[in-house]
Amino acid sequence: MENYTTYRSKVTIQLDIPKHIYPDEYHSSLTKLIKPNESFVISRNIDGEILSRYRDDIWDFTPYKKNNNTSQSKLYFSELFGTYKSDTKWIMFIMIYMSESNRHSRLSTNTIVSYMKILNDITKYTSNRNISIVELFESKRHVSEYVNSCVYSYKLKTFSPIIKNLILLGHKNTDIKAIGGATVDEINDRRIMLRNDKQHPVIPPRIYSYYITFLHEQVTTFLNIKSSLYSFLKYFHYRKAGDMYSMSIDFEKYTKKHRLTSLFKKYNITETKNVSRLLSRIQHCCKTLIHIYTGMRTSEVYSLKINCLKIEKTKSGKILRLLGETSKLIGQRQTTAWITSIEIEEAITLSQWIAKSISKLNSFNINDTPLFISTSYLNLASGTCIPTMPLQVNSLSNKKQEINNYINSDILKIKKSDITFLEKVDPFRSWQDEDQFQIGSNWRVTSHQFRRSLAFYAAQSSLVSLPSLKRQLKHITQEMTIYYAKGSGFFDLFSDDNHFSQTFINTKPEADALAYLYDVILSEESLYGAHGTFIDKNIRNTPLLIEDRDKLIKQFKKGEIAYKETPLGACTTITPCNKKVLREISACITCSRTVIKSKKLNNVIERQKQLVSELKQIDSTSLEYKMEKNELITLLKFQKKISS
Repeated sequence: MENYTTYRSKVTIQLDIPKHIYPDEYHSSLTKLIKPNESFVISRNIDGEILSRYRDDIWDFTPYKKNNNTSQSKLYFSELFGTYKSDTKWIMFIMIYMSESNRHSRLSTNTIVSYMKILNDITKYTSNRNISIVELFESKRHVSEYVNSCVYSYKLKTFSPIIKNLILLGHKNTDIKAIGGATVDEINDRRIMLRNDKQHPVIPPRIYSYYITFLHEQVTTFLNIKSSLYSFLKYFHYRKAGDMYSMSIDFEKYTKKHRLTSLFKKYNITETKNVSRLLSRIQHCCKTLIHIYTGMRTSEVYSLKINCLKIEKTKSGKILRLLGETSKLIGQRQTTAWITSIEIEEAITLSQWIAKSISKLNSFNINDTPLFISTSYLNLASGTCIPTMPLQVNSLSNKKQEINNYINSDILKIKKSDITFLEKVDPFRSWQDEDQFQIGSNWRVTSHQFRRSLAFYAAQSSLVSLPSLKRQLKHITQEMTIYYAKGSGFFDLFSDDNHFSQTFINTKPEADALAYLYDVILSEESLYGAHGTFIDKNIRNTPLLIEDRDKLIKQFKKGEIAYKETPLGACTTITPCNKKVLREISACITCSRTVIKSKKLNNVIERQKQLVSELKQIDSTSLEYKMEKNELITLLKFQKKISS
């Protein structure tokens, strides 16, 4: 066909698939534009049967997923209407078949879905201004306004290849007079400006929970042998340097004497200088737990002294604070405090033991000793110690000093569920386009991630689905909510603009909005209660775009809406609840701001039945029994009402 150019779907390029499942080829006329007809085959299944045609409201690319590396493989057009649907289909077709950039390389299903996301976003923008999608691409003013409205660089990363391809292909091939020149430069400039705003990822709950458990196990192991290890350190610290042969004999002798043989074998310690490295890894373990349970920066952790932990006993339990210093952007060091959890006590105790051991063996002033003092003061390699002042901290900057050397790396391999979680937190970031977030590669844990992860999970416990992680973060979530909240009587202790408390406060609206979005609006369960019924009837069937997500977060920031998980579902009231004082779960049923889920209702009823049965056996005439029985009757009536 010399008057035509033939295009193959870029989704199938470089894929080892049989030809019978290829979609149709597109023949573009060199003289006039001929768009694909409505019966054009977009995809076929593994048996070669037609899966999607151009006219369909769902384009399914599932058979063309490479290595099954993403759960996203379908494009949905059902929520679009009129020219918005036809324009979106045509532009998606252009990108799938005709895109000029890397024209001989494959287009992943993940990338296709990201193009669809940006076109949905553009649809929302254009419909609000009563213009078509094509009109936006043909107007320098509208493209410029849209570009400047983007607050995520990932939007522009996806938008850029679309407009570039429309420009390269030209009006004759696309029927769109896309503008170029300075506007493309403007997109690139905006991307560069926003790129610096890339946030550290929230650690997926599966990895986060496993990592915390692993660290606690290490702390427990070394706490159990600290007395034996100190005796070992004491001998080699005071021992004068000798020949390698005698050092080797002494190492074996005192390893057995202090019953450290199995421990040293487990951690591959074969000579005295390895022990110094082992201590550094223990310090790194404790330091990491401090990051996890406080949100402190590395410089703030290094400012801690041996006596940094302050414990205050109250009627409600212990309040734990870490006292240290911060110099972030203020030009001078300032004493400050961080709320932490009882889970950190053992890690602090172990860190203190290492610091006290080094301080005692060198006769340092204990009050001047850093919590993470350098292990080089033990001088286990040379047998002599030359103290330097002021006392140096162990920077733990070498990967050989990390506790991660002992972890099972297979557990840290990124799974599909981890990527799904990341997309939930930030749906517009192309996670799998970044090398460090490839499925099957190891998650590289860094201290920077703990600050955002703690703020995210502690700010909204509903986002934590793993029971183990809920237990691990339970205390710190409660304490931070009390002491870092605006209006707290303790807030002056943490009022510095760079303190973690500000990160916690700023993260809460985003976390609450995401919990509300995924637990209520996007929940697959039927919703009951006044607010739940309203959402079910008026909002859930409406397409939700990225711009809507941003607006929702702004509503939470302004205090126009709230979200809190309840035994029956959720509460969205922005005013203090006067029903809690009654301690009746059934009080939520008549509240105008409640969301009720039948599964949760059923669980509460089963627990209530058990409670009523136990109270009846104790005393069927008691007031407590009668109250709990009435509570059960109310819940059962509501259950019957929604089931019918």
